Amino acid sequence: MSKFDLLIKGGTVVDGTGKERFSADVGIRDGQISEIAKDLDRDADQVIDASGLIVAPGGIDAHTHFDAQVHWDPYCTPHSWNGVTSSIITNCGFGYAPVRAEMRERTMAMMETTEQVPLSAQQAVLPWSWETFPEWLEHLRSIPKGMNFSSYLPMNQLLIYVMGIDDAKSRRATKEEMATLKEMLNQAMDAGALGFALSHVGHTSSHTDFDGSPMPADIHDPADFYELARVLKERGEGVIQITANFPGTDNQAIAEELARASGRPVIHLVLGPYDSAPDYHREKLEWLSRCVEEGLQIYSQPGPPNARLEFSLEYLNTWERLAAFRPFVNASIEEKKRLCVDPEFLATAKENYDPVVLGGSGGRWEDWRLVRAHCDTYQEHEGKQLSEIVNETDCEITALVFDLLAKSEIRAEFCMEGGSSTDPEKYREILSHPNCLPGLSDGGAHLRFIAMPWYVEYISWAVRDHDVISLEGFHYKASGQAAEVLGLEKRGKIKEGFAADLAIYDLEKLEVRFPYLVIDDVPGDFRRANPPPPGMRYVIVNGVPIFVDGESTGELPGMVHSLCSKGSEEGRVAVYD
Repeated sequence: MSKFDLLIKGGTVVDGTGKERFSADVGIRDGQISEIAKDLDRDADQVIDASGLIVAPGGIDAHTHFDAQVHWDPYCTPHSWNGVTSSIITNCGFGYAPVRAEMRERTMAMMETTEQVPLSAQQAVLPWSWETFPEWLEHLRSIPKGMNFSSYLPMNQLLIYVMGIDDAKSRRATKEEMATLKEMLNQAMDAGALGFALSHVGHTSSHTDFDGSPMPADIHDPADFYELARVLKERGEGVIQITANFPGTDNQAIAEELARASGRPVIHLVLGPYDSAPDYHREKLEWLSRCVEEGLQIYSQPGPPNARLEFSLEYLNTWERLAAFRPFVNASIEEKKRLCVDPEFLATAKENYDPVVLGGSGGRWEDWRLVRAHCDTYQEHEGKQLSEIVNETDCEITALVFDLLAKSEIRAEFCMEGGSSTDPEKYREILSHPNCLPGLSDGGAHLRFIAMPWYVEYISWAVRDHDVISLEGFHYKASGQAAEVLGLEKRGKIKEGFAADLAIYDLEKLEVRFPYLVIDDVPGDFRRANPPPPGMRYVIVNGVPIFVDGESTGELPGMVHSLCSKGSEEGRVAVYD
């Protein structure tokens, strides 16, 4: 028998602890890193020559929605192409469990309107072999996976299951209902839930129910959330994720109270940065520092740099943050065509267009770039930003947008280059904060227009090209610190006894490619993704290569991994598969 299942020779190791890179071989056996040293014996079943390459822990993406996509795409591309090896799903309080049989269709409809996961795809792939959250986790463990996953208990589903959807939107839980909510949270945690997740931004959220009304957790009395947070304090384990802030919406006090009530880490969104609101991230960083001084474990996430959204207004729904635009977002295509030329609606749109608010919800319209006009009138302007077209046509921005939509019959395609800021200095300010966690990709959501290859973008753009953060600092934040905060046992670092989740890449060749590649693999629909990045040589999950130079090996070694709760961060390796 060979000493190692896999041996990585001659690479430069950036180990995810924050310490300086070093040259070493990495030996792997039974999915774990068994030895790190120079000149290890080549007694291995497989040897990778990593000379001239960086050997780093795979990215841990703390904010995704791959709950459905993993059923038709076990690698959850493009993320695993880009070196992400672990994904946290069921964020913002949206998911598929617990759910009663009669609520399955409505749950899928809500997932389409909140996270733009096509209804047809959900209907085609979800087997609905579960009702409770523990049963959902058992199902997730049973399906083939190329990546590792952990799942929050989604607050919307929990409230709806116990209280019914109408009551969950209109009142607090009764004493009896609260007892049931706590019992189900304990059951979920016993089964392996990471904690619970919610969004609470009132009526300004783009995460709306299928009928355009707010989702329960967005308008539910937060006192009930504090009661549930105390369950985590009693258990001494778990994490809470809350979407509480956008430019123009401030519920950070709720994140604070959740941290106080639970005594546990709280991952807060959204940190920014936004060019439309240049001081927004600074205010949030000052708030984070104050929370640290108080002893609160609050962390926040920035949007990925150079996030590129490609979309048409057939599907984009982030405008729902402004009540004046909800009739358009929720309308059929024919009704949208009518609204585009309706004088009353156009007047309302002009009056209510707020570039600061929309800067954090798909971007200021002036910054959009016209990709395909789908009409003769604007064809000559393809490739230009709308601000350029405004100047050339002497047309006010809202009039331009709706005229373009009307003439293209809503088929015009746009891109937003940098859904958040592309200013390196803003990212330098953010990433220098100890409680900033990169990795807000929204992967698996908004399938028709978004693919955020954050791991590669940070390495190539922030580290290599703009010296925003050191390579060692980035891999600590994106892997080592992420695992510590999320409570993932023996993950995120290249250390003996830790899981062998690795990305091996050529730092000089690594890059994100645009435009996005269109992949027709979504059942009954389509989605956009970006292609495998040049320079990413190997992606390894639990000691098994899943991609080599962008080509799939066909291996599916992913696991549903547990959290390190009451033990030390260096505790045992535990998985549920």
